[in-house]
Amino acid sequence: MRNEVPGKKQGGRSAALAFTAVAACGVLIYTLYSGNSAGREAGVMAALKELRRAQGDFRREDRDGDGYLEYALRLGNLYEIDAGNRPGLIEPALAETCDETATGDLFGYRFYAMRGITLEGRRTPYSTAADGNGTLDGFTIAALPVDTGRQGHRGYFLSEAGEIWTVALSGEREKAQFLEYAPERR
Repeated sequence: MRNEVPGKKQGGRSAALAFTAVAACGVLIYTLYSGNSAGREAGVMAALKELRRAQGDFRREDRDGDGYLEYALRLGNLYEIDAGNRPGLIEPALAETCDETATGDLFGYRFYAMRGITLEGRRTPYSTAADGNGTLDGFTIAALPVDTGRQGHRGYFLSEAGEIWTVALSGEREKAQFLEYAPERR
C-alpha cells in the first residue's frame, strides 16, 4: 500500500519515464529506417509492398474507359486518379519518388514500373492495352538507388505475384540497364 500525501499530485515521475520511453522509440525507429542498410531495406520493402497493393486496387476497375482492366504503366498514375475527385491509391510522398520524373527519394531509392522483364537473356515486354497506357498480364516494380554506392548497391524488384528479388549493382551504368526491363527473376 502506498503512502499518499493528500493534495499532492502523483505520477509526475511515471509521466517523465513514459515521455523518455516514447522519445527513445522515436530515435530508434529513425535510426533503423534512415541510418543503416537493414533499416533502408525494410523501408524499401514496405514501399514496394504498398505499390503492389495500389497496383491491385488500380486494376480492379477500368479507370481510363478503354475496356481493359490493367495495371498502371506509370506508378505516378496510382496517385493521379480522376484529377482530384477521389484520393489517390498512394500517398503524395511516395508518388514523388516514382517514375523518371521523380522529385524525391525514399531511403535513397526511387521506384519504377518496368515495361517488361528479361527472360532467358531476352527482353520480353508485358502485353499492353490498346492505348499503351497499362499492362494486362503483370508488372514488375523496381526500387533503384539514387546514387549507387552511397545509398545502396542493390536493386530490388517486385512482381505482381508478390515475389521479391534483388540484384547487386556495380555502378550507375549497370543501374541504367534496369530502367525499362527488369532482370530475370532469381
